[in-house]
Amino acid sequence: MDLTRKHKIILHFSTCCERSGMLLKRTPLFMTILTVLVWGYASANTTPSADFDGDGVVGIPDFLIFVEQFGSSRGDGTYQAKYDLDGNGVIGIPDFLIFVDSFGKEVPSQTVVVPVCDRTSAVRDSIVALAPVSTCGDVTEVHLSAIDSLSLSGARLTALKAGDLSGLTGLTKLSMQENRLSSLPDGFFDDLNALTSINVSFNRLTTSIPSELFALSDLTYLDLRGNRLVGEIPSALGNLSNLEELYLWNNRLVGEIPSALGNLSNLMVLSLSNNQLDGEIPPELGNLSNLTVLSLWGNRLGGEIPPELGNLSNLRILDIERNRLGGEIPPELGNLSNLTQLWLNNNQLEGAIPTALGSLSNLTALYLYSNQLEGAIPTALGSLSNLTALY
Repeated sequence: MDLTRKHKIILHFSTCCERSGMLLKRTPLFMTILTVLVWGYASANTTPSADFDGDGVVGIPDFLIFVEQFGSSRGDGTYQAKYDLDGNGVIGIPDFLIFVDSFGKEVPSQTVVVPVCDRTSAVRDSIVALAPVSTCGDVTEVHLSAIDSLSLSGARLTALKAGDLSGLTGLTKLSMQENRLSSLPDGFFDDLNALTSINVSFNRLTTSIPSELFALSDLTYLDLRGNRLVGEIPSALGNLSNLEELYLWNNRLVGEIPSALGNLSNLMVLSLSNNQLDGEIPPELGNLSNLTVLSLWGNRLGGEIPPELGNLSNLRILDIERNRLGGEIPPELGNLSNLTQLWLNNNQLEGAIPTALGSLSNLTALYLYSNQLEGAIPTALGSLSNLTALY
């Protein structure tokens, strides 16, 4: 490359400019010619994303492509992230200045900031499919940071590498269900602090619940069901204050349900069924005022049903069947005015059926069989006009 060659670039822009995100508004009434003389030279500060045609040099063809995109912004239908060199959502003067600084420079192969090509094949292909490029070698850090949702569901993944998701700093939703993963590597969630939704259900995870998840403070949805997770449910899950749905059912988790889960004030679904959990149901779960589904069936829970569960005014489904619960059914459950399904069967409950259950006007299913209940069936149950199943 001739480093002394001078390049003359002529751009047609409006002189009538409006400062709106540094974007030049064009008008046919006022036109000017902005002449920029750029001396080509090599530099370590090469901007990788300015080589739009991938020929290894930032030159005239790249400039012609860039001019076509100048003035577009995210959401207007013509915007393409690869031309947004500063990543602010608007292709304007700042991007042009970055381009000018790169003009005439050779772009070495290592300027692809994040090595997408070296990632696990299904991960690589999914990332490339989401980026506005033709090959994985064209993907730069600008493209990666613009991706907010990535689905690897049903991709037959058997293993992942720690750097597979590096650079996806804008990712909010990650779906990896229905694969064959036995573990998630250390460092896998590095750079993913923006995640709000993670689904790794129906894999073959045989580890404990990954501790890296506890640092994802924006998480609202966590689905790890249908795996072979072992160990106890960490109390640190109670620090995910934005969590709305937590699915851990059908694993091999042991120990007690942490009382810290009662801190999840935004939680709407708590599903811990079909594990090997023991101990008592924490009364702190009665603090979850937004909870609509509480599913704890198929564990080894003992003790009595905490009356605090009667505080869950938004609860629609309470399923605690197939445990070792004893004592009497607390009449406070009659306060659950939105309840549609109540599953208490296959426990060791005793005493009389509370008349207060007759207040559950929205109840459609009531299961009390295989207990040690005694006394007469309350006539108040006859007022449950929506009831379709009574066992």
